[in-house]
Amino acid sequence: MFEKILVCLDGSKFAEQIIPYAVEEARHFESKLVLLRVFVASGTAASEHGTPEQEAGGPVGHVDLPSPPAIRIVAEDEARDYLEEVAQPMREKGLDVECATVQAGHEKIGEVIVRYAENHDMQLVSIATHGEGGLKRLAFGSVADYVLRNLGRPLLLIRPE
Repeated sequence: MFEKILVCLDGSKFAEQIIPYAVEEARHFESKLVLLRVFVASGTAASEHGTPEQEAGGPVGHVDLPSPPAIRIVAEDEARDYLEEVAQPMREKGLDVECATVQAGHEKIGEVIVRYAENHDMQLVSIATHGEGGLKRLAFGSVADYVLRNLGRPLLLIRPE
């Protein structure tokens, strides 16, 4: 049913909690797993969460909000190396795993994920949500929420511990 499953990762152990669920789906459907990391490069202001000043915990208007846990500036080779490290144990277990990195540029991370899923014909997209609510979600937005509202294809979404 699912030939290709997109697994969205951000470099955090939190996001990696989606992996066992995606692996189980891949085993069941004999699917290819595509690990995706959207990275925010140095000098790029794009993210779901605001400007680099806001990402670093700087002021947001007159409201003092905490910085988001998963957004940080990385180089493309760091993002690729991370994905290859995550993919290796899956490959050793016989799974077909591909790694992909995409720079966010001036787009929101959620927009990049949705576009990638559509352009690469992903039949299932899997992602962990931070489950933020209230003022923090209003100020920073949510990658998972954006994907949920804009994807138009099956989504495997978990709220990890």
